[in-house]
Amino acid sequence: MRLSKNQQILSKVLEKVWEDEEFKNRLIQDPTKVIRENFGETLDLPAGKTLAVVDQTDSSKFYLNLPPEPNMDEIELTDEQLELIAGGGSDAQVAASAQNI
Repeated sequence: MRLSKNQQILSKVLEKVWEDEEFKNRLIQDPTKVIRENFGETLDLPAGKTLAVVDQTDSSKFYLNLPPEPNMDEIELTDEQLELIAGGGSDAQVAASAQNI
């Protein structure tokens, strides 16, 4: 399997984060700058998006990432999510069903 440019950069970032605490701390503070300085390139992000890094390296914790509220008029639902909505489920329940926990 060939990794995309973003996946290649992310792989390098993770390797360095796991071996260099100072790098991790700087990455959290200014991720785009630190990635560019260390790897000579940056992640390709969708227009209008910025990169935020959150330290989730404590394996004794379960981290809950809060996604933006979905625009239900613009997403494609799975059969299971359609059943949930048909049964009176809320947008939040559909968003929660998309999480891999």
